[in-house]
Amino acid sequence: MSLDPWKVLTGASSSASVIGSNDLTFAKINAAKKALKLFSDHSDVLVKLCLAASEGENSVVKKLLSSTDGEASIINKVEKQGFTPLIYAICFNKSDCVEILINFNADCNLQDGLIGWTPIMWSTYLNFKEIVTQLLNAYADPYLKSNKTRQNAIDLLIPGSE
Repeated sequence: MSLDPWKVLTGASSSASVIGSNDLTFAKINAAKKALKLFSDHSDVLVKLCLAASEGENSVVKKLLSSTDGEASIINKVEKQGFTPLIYAICFNKSDCVEILINFNADCNLQDGLIGWTPIMWSTYLNFKEIVTQLLNAYADPYLKSNKTRQNAIDLLIPGSE
């Protein structure tokens, strides 16, 4: 039996109330994290890395990235829900983990597979200023447009924010 968490969410009268958030964009990343925990193969290194990044388990992230034996590109892989480890760390405001992932050469301009947002778009949207600064220092492009929404990080700035 195949369970599709997106069908469960869209079948509900209000996906925001199921997730516990009024923000449907953030609800997508929350749902993706829950799907990873519930439905994924926990022996998969990418799943472990994404979950560790979302929880800010820095020592686990370092260990997984150091022990992938030639699989250096795992840091930029997109898991089944459409997100990279870097995007998970950003969305759950784990700035120390973001720094670790950047130091392991995470692609700061890689778009997610669901909305098409880059890491700096997520951090701008969520108003995580420290992470925005980290990404800019790592040469993230705030002008890069999403291939799905045609927005960039500048478009997502909250009026009146720094």
